[in-house]
Amino acid sequence: MFKSHSKALAFLMLLAILFSACTKIDTTSLGSGLIPGVDNINTFDTTLDIIAHTIDDVTACDSGISRKDLHAVGYISNNSQFGSSKAEMYFGLKPVSYPFSFPTIDSLNNEIDSVVLVLKYSYSDGDTLVPQKFKVYELAKALKPDSLYSTCQPMPLALFDLLGEKEFIPARLKDSIHALNEDDAYQLRIPLKKELGEFFINNAKQFTTDSAFNANFGGFGIVPDESFGGEALNYFDLTAA
Repeated sequence: MFKSHSKALAFLMLLAILFSACTKIDTTSLGSGLIPGVDNINTFDTTLDIIAHTIDDVTACDSGISRKDLHAVGYISNNSQFGSSKAEMYFGLKPVSYPFSFPTIDSLNNEIDSVVLVLKYSYSDGDTLVPQKFKVYELAKALKPDSLYSTCQPMPLALFDLLGEKEFIPARLKDSIHALNEDDAYQLRIPLKKELGEFFINNAKQFTTDSAFNANFGGFGIVPDESFGGEALNYFDLTAA
């Protein structure tokens, strides 16, 4: 008699467990005010607005860029995913050895025909069909090879003296260029004012050492013209400039 009651009790407990396992899944209390109810027949669709914020990672400013790395210049005005971005480039071009002899001015006309800053182009990130405009200034203070500079800190420029500027379409930088005694591609050629070339030639005796070079010319700063627009960052190899 006791065994039969035990078997019946065990059967009822098992049946209760099975029924409890088949009950309707209840929604959690988390987000119950945002998610509409479900009647097990009709589905629903909803859209939630998410607000995201970006922060500056100051540790990334200490990563450093060497002269052998590719250097970026450009401007992205309003990307739907990444917002706006801007990159400037600061560098100095020095002779391989000193004293350096500059070419003499043509004795027939006693003037320089042109001065061009040639940058070796590598690739671009962004919309390469949108035109951009770069401006070239002299650095207000020469870069020191034994000093460290933050990649997030803009360098002071002599903005009162524009050395040159160039409008271009990044996608066309891969095109072949047929310049005087030169056939090449992947170049950005920025015309500089002739007075800069005349300054170097007329003051050649002041550039006999590296320290004298730094004292008389700080170097170049290339910045994108934000008012002109742009949607790409462009990368250049300074070792081939």
